[in-house]
Amino acid sequence: MLKDHDDFEYLILDVDQLREHPYREPLLKLINKAFCEGSQAIYSDSLSRFGSLEELLGTVDDHGRCCVLFRRTPGRTTNDWTDPVATAMLRPFRDSIFGLPDIEPKLVDASGEVLMDYHDDVKSEYFEQPAEFKGNTQDILSITKWEPVSVAVKNGPSLLHRGLASRCLALLEADLCSRVNEAKLTTRRQEAAGADHTGCKAGSLTMRLRTTWQINGEYWSRLGFTPVEVRRVPAGV
Repeated sequence: MLKDHDDFEYLILDVDQLREHPYREPLLKLINKAFCEGSQAIYSDSLSRFGSLEELLGTVDDHGRCCVLFRRTPGRTTNDWTDPVATAMLRPFRDSIFGLPDIEPKLVDASGEVLMDYHDDVKSEYFEQPAEFKGNTQDILSITKWEPVSVAVKNGPSLLHRGLASRCLALLEADLCSRVNEAKLTTRRQEAAGADHTGCKAGSLTMRLRTTWQINGEYWSRLGFTPVEVRRVPAGV
């Protein structure tokens, strides 16, 4: 999907389209470079977020999408776009964290304080949802929790502090709502035709975001995200 917005153009693609697109390697470099420049590498033994393109693509599920922003250049077509300036991906929420040990999360209350005493039934809401969404287009209705991953903006005075990361997320959110609404319409048409299928289960959608608080916590707080749980990671991980 292609749209115009201010000084930038954007594309939203699924994992198969991303694998075939000519900017896939520059996109990998953008994410890895942002990982280092954003000081994320301080908390890791690796100087890059992903070792290969396939490793990056492996973090996106069937219903995941990638938004990529390019600077608008008069006279150039989509085939000429090989220099992405910002990106973000949206996928169904996963409880496991790539590259980190299995650390039990602790819930956080509205004031940001860690809750020391809580029961398993309280936190079960945040665990990874079952893999019911493989297969046809209707399955997206069973996914209620989503997460943005691989959010990156190219370093440069003309690009930073312009809200490009939040713009990518807003575009992905709008795309997700459009896909969910289309799936609802498809389900209703099948119900009217008497087709044998699972009913429309879609309810509210939740966007959950993971970040290194010491680096990006303040930024995401300004965008309206509030802490719900915390994982304390050992030094050097």
